[in-house]
Amino acid sequence: MIWLQHLDLSHNNIGDVGAESLSKGMENMTELEHLDLSHNNIGDVGAESLSKGMENMTGLWHLDLSHNNIGDVGAESLSKGMENMTWLQHLDLSHNNIGDVGAESLSKGMENMTELQHLDLSHNNIGDVGAESLSKGMESMTQLQHLDISLDNFDDVVLRV
Repeated sequence: MIWLQHLDLSHNNIGDVGAESLSKGMENMTELEHLDLSHNNIGDVGAESLSKGMENMTGLWHLDLSHNNIGDVGAESLSKGMENMTWLQHLDLSHNNIGDVGAESLSKGMENMTELQHLDLSHNNIGDVGAESLSKGMESMTQLQHLDISLDNFDDVVLRV
């Protein structure tokens, strides 16, 4: 599956164990452009495994991990795996119970994502501190056209994009 370009495993309830198994195969999927792992009950342990598998996916332009339970620890792991994804254009991490700590980690991992056009972090637990961190991380996202941070928990912070 080295030449695979599109992988949709959404709604399969693979969980952390499945994510760990999948990550081993993903290490050689350097041509993958589209990865959808939404609605899979992936937690922080699974996110850490996926992060390792995604490190060589430099051509990935669409990543959907929405509707999982990645949380802050998982977001921190993912941010490390996403550092080389400079071509990523679509990132959906909505509905993942990500809070301020996770948002801060993600903002660091997204600094090189200059091609990102669509970012969805809605329905998480991102508060004022996380929103402030995200605004700093988004400074290099000159192509960003769609930002969804609805139904999070920040109050008076204005994102500076």
